[in-house]
Amino acid sequence: MSDPEANFKMLLSLASDALKSERWDDSVRFAAGVIQAGANGDYLSIALEVLGWAHLNADRPDAARSVLSEALRMRSPGAIAPAIELSKKLFANGRSGDAFDLLAQAHHCAPGDISVPLQLAELHQRCGGYPDAVKWLECANSINPESAPARSHVLSSLRATISRNDALRNSISAVGQTIANASGHRVMSGPFAGITLSSGHDFAWVATLVGCYEKELHSTIEHAIAMRPTRIVNVGCSGGYYAVGFARRVPGATVFAFDIEASARASCVELASVNGVGDRVVVEGACTPEVLTPLIGSGSLIFCDCEGYELHLLDPAILPGLDKTAIIVELHDVWVPRLAERLLARFLATHKVHRIGAIPRDWRIEPVAHIPGLTDQERVFAVSDWRDLSMSWAYLEPRQVEE
Repeated sequence: MSDPEANFKMLLSLASDALKSERWDDSVRFAAGVIQAGANGDYLSIALEVLGWAHLNADRPDAARSVLSEALRMRSPGAIAPAIELSKKLFANGRSGDAFDLLAQAHHCAPGDISVPLQLAELHQRCGGYPDAVKWLECANSINPESAPARSHVLSSLRATISRNDALRNSISAVGQTIANASGHRVMSGPFAGITLSSGHDFAWVATLVGCYEKELHSTIEHAIAMRPTRIVNVGCSGGYYAVGFARRVPGATVFAFDIEASARASCVELASVNGVGDRVVVEGACTPEVLTPLIGSGSLIFCDCEGYELHLLDPAILPGLDKTAIIVELHDVWVPRLAERLLARFLATHKVHRIGAIPRDWRIEPVAHIPGLTDQERVFAVSDWRDLSMSWAYLEPRQVEE
């Protein structure tokens, strides 16, 4: 045995012992020593795996993600288990996109490991991505056909849900076309009345056209508009309703619209152009803390709907400028346990925190009541946001604005 190999083995033994005794920093130090000494092959793979576990257990998810991604790139099978555990932690902290990316790397590394598609299916199902959940369960069945019967009930239930959703979407689309024809494809009421709006694919686009989508926020939006922000950051802009609406209502502001979906960004660009504000709506991809940093501070408004990622993004400990920034944020406790409690606690010292709960809809007081040719049930469809009444938002109003 050569001296370098002896050194690698000694350091890996020390790193593993430290890991077992929960001395995470010591484990990191010894495993990093293997890498710094120029290890390659199996020694490097094992060092990365140990580093991944140590960073994961020490609650350093970004460091764990970095080293595990490298281990997965090297096709290290020992990185699969910590990658799955890290994906759960990322998902629980609102970082579903990072969780899915890591699991995709794990599947590429070990396409025959059934645990990865099963984890992907579970996470997609938890966030309502039923078609993707079906795809990954079918992948698991192809890897291990003998275990497929154990998943048959879940698959049948998911397919039935998808079928119902498709039928409902078709019904809503027909109602929406009637309303669009009556309104001239313009939003009929609410803070952004008058926006020219094309049809959409989610269930709530008709309520958006009627003007009662997220009606809970209307007075808050008016309050934020009255503050005349100069920069408006729309995280999770989807098709562009809020980005364009704010740009129209606050002519002096530049709107920065972010979405990880390319189709959403394209729709937002088109909607901004159609409504004559394309020169003031800047559309980009992911909004990371680094990207957000120069856009916050006094005079800024953040309007955030990013499916739980808000817990990672809106952290004054990382972004001190948030203490002077007004924020309207949708709270996704349904995906991330105790998200609202954990997030809002960060702003109690610097902001007036207004919690906003969901309210039921009544089509009889909305413009849809005056559109002929619709049944009462279709009017109910037209004003629904298609969400549970447990949904909530928060308006974080910086106290320094009052001074």
